[in-house]
This record gives sequence, C-alpha cells and structure tokens, in this order.
Amino acid sequence: MEPLLLLTDAALFLADTTESPAPGGNYPDWDSPAVAPPGLDEYATTWIGWAYWIAALVAFFGLVASGIMLMVGKLASRSATSADGLRHAVSVIFGACLVVMATSIVAGLFAT
Repeated sequence: MEPLLLLTDAALFLADTTESPAPGGNYPDWDSPAVAPPGLDEYATTWIGWAYWIAALVAFFGLVASGIMLMVGKLASRSATSADGLRHAVSVIFGACLVVMATSIVAGLFAT
C-alpha cells in the first residue's frame, strides 16, 4: 500500500462522525454539567481555598521584600539591588496572577 492511501484511510477513520452508543443503547449526555465524585467536592474546595490564601500570603511577603530591596538599593546607591527588587516584584505579581487564574478555573470546574 502507498503511504498516501494509508493517510487517507486514517483521515476518514478519524473524520467518522457516527457515534457508537454507550452500553445499554443510550448516547451519553455531553451537555450535562461536570459533577465531582462523591466526597471530593468539599475536600477539593477546602484545599483550593487553602492554596489560594497561602499563595496570597506568600505574594504579599514577596512584594514587601521587593519593596525593601528597592528602598535599600536607592538609599545605598546600589542600582543593582534596586533593579533586582523591581525584577522580583514583577515575578511575584506574575506568580500571583497565575495562582488566581488557576484557582478560579479549578473552582469554576467544581461549581455546578
């Protein structure tokens, strides 16, 4: 067989839009909302909340440390220390944004 024919057969197989019914003859309901497994809903929400608040505290202390580096760098006329403080502040803000987005997305997935 030629490679082109094999690719065509594979493309036709993947493009087949007929659905096979689930066991029992019924098609799955893909429009139903996601449901957490029993007992995991409260457990996961608690852990997500803890992770969110711990990350918020770490971000707060990171911004305070970055501010101190900025002040010390300016007072001691050490521009490298001040630049490092600014770089760390940007990193802390970026990390805090990632944590907020991740916890919001995961919490939205668990919400019904």
